[in-house]
Amino acid sequence: MDVVVGVDIGGTKVAAGRVTAQGTVRGSLRTVPTPTEDADAVVSGVVAVVRDVLADGKAAGESPVAVGIGCAGTIDWARGVVVVSPHVPLTETPLASLVAGQIGLPVILDNDANVAALAEARVGAGRGSRHLVMFTLGTGVGGGLILDGRLYRGSTGAAAELGHTVVAAGGEMCRCGGRGCLEEYASGRALERYYGKGLTGVEVGRLAARGDPGALAAVAQVSRWLGVGLTNAANTFNPEVIVVGGGLSELGELLLAPAREVMATSALCPNRDIARVVGAALGNDAGVLGAALLAWEDAVL
Repeated sequence: MDVVVGVDIGGTKVAAGRVTAQGTVRGSLRTVPTPTEDADAVVSGVVAVVRDVLADGKAAGESPVAVGIGCAGTIDWARGVVVVSPHVPLTETPLASLVAGQIGLPVILDNDANVAALAEARVGAGRGSRHLVMFTLGTGVGGGLILDGRLYRGSTGAAAELGHTVVAAGGEMCRCGGRGCLEEYASGRALERYYGKGLTGVEVGRLAARGDPGALAAVAQVSRWLGVGLTNAANTFNPEVIVVGGGLSELGELLLAPAREVMATSALCPNRDIARVVGAALGNDAGVLGAALLAWEDAVL
């Protein structure tokens, strides 16, 4: 059986696994801590985990045909270059060619939110849709677009930075250097700021799930701002489905229900009626699955 290796490079771990053309993971995923010393260490770490996955496939009688990689940051997809990443020490790094040179297989590289959106559109919460917007809510806010059935990257690969759409002109200073970005109002960092007691976003979320009034109020603020983001996405892209993933999506309807209400009263008709807002279905597997599906579509099929 032919398989592709999908790789998800995150701030804390690199995950990889063998994936069929139908989006089925073969065996179990392998994970290793993300190297943070320098670019060479990152490349070596990725190559090592891919080789381990290839060895698993060889033992199972499978034939690897390509490698897909998802990585946070600005990606020049056409050149296979990480222009800059917020989580790993990669700047103008030709990651695709560096890994391909050591593995001996074609390598496709893209942004982590892009590949997550592709996975949700093909085999996840948006299965069957041709027009999908994805928000990934974690420490920051990422985005991915599937338009007319294809991943949309823009002219240079830097499209879908939904977290850096401005929702409050002149508002909170963002890490990008701008002010009022959605990321500063609907992210894990924002949740921490709203709660204001030195807890992490994960801890605040747990308190909210147990009914803590202060935590619920903080989640409600995030949710209202997310609703503004949903409204902008609905009016701009007229999608069939908007998928919300990332760590904050684990809050489920505590987060999504109020955001839907904002969109329902703020977005234009028919956009507000057409766009379904759903939680992501693939969880932590979305990055590996999406990277592999991207490789199937762009390097194999």
